[in-house]
Amino acid sequence: MTKAEIISRIIDRITDPWTESPEDYQYAEPIDLDVAKDVLKQYRDDDDDCELDPEDRMPEEATPELLMEAFNCNVRYQKFELRVKRLAEYIKDNEMVCEYDNYYRPEYPDSPEVLPVDFIWESFPFKPIGSMSPDNPLFLIELGRRSKDFDSNKEFAWYDRENNLLHSTDTPFADGVLDAEAFARFVLCDADALGYFLDCIMDDGDILHIFGCTKEELLKEEV
Repeated sequence: MTKAEIISRIIDRITDPWTESPEDYQYAEPIDLDVAKDVLKQYRDDDDDCELDPEDRMPEEATPELLMEAFNCNVRYQKFELRVKRLAEYIKDNEMVCEYDNYYRPEYPDSPEVLPVDFIWESFPFKPIGSMSPDNPLFLIELGRRSKDFDSNKEFAWYDRENNLLHSTDTPFADGVLDAEAFARFVLCDADALGYFLDCIMDDGDILHIFGCTKEELLKEEV
């Protein structure tokens, strides 16, 4: 087996995807080589005691060094996933459409475009299908007739170009129109977006809950 295959097998042995969640790793810490030696011995003893099949056992090629690498890699991955999950919840709870439009959509222009309903009072802000101008009164009348669930009292609107319909909602992230998890992953990997969240939006309590550390500690990680 390659190193990557061995590490993958080790992670399969030391984790249970059916019962584990990122929250389980909130307080997990990396292990050193001495701990890895003890852990590897314990797993091999357990494999023998439980008479596990070869494919379910700790791979024979596993060494303390590889176990340490696999364990620590999994801890980092799970902690990152916990941040994604909590940041996505924060984005969803606060319906951060403006931030999504300013940071995410420029990088992913094919992602859904959701705008305040107020924008429609001035002109139709979406690119329509076909060649008819959105300023044509007939286009707007027909669109209004088809769009049965559009409510001008809602806060946000989006245009379904595939079906030529206009929709509205107060909660586009909670409704799944916008992908909170995708936006959260983007923010965590984009220095400008993350800096804006930390400096202009979140308080110390938000930062500690979502990232599991202070702003200063997080910035040291990024460096």
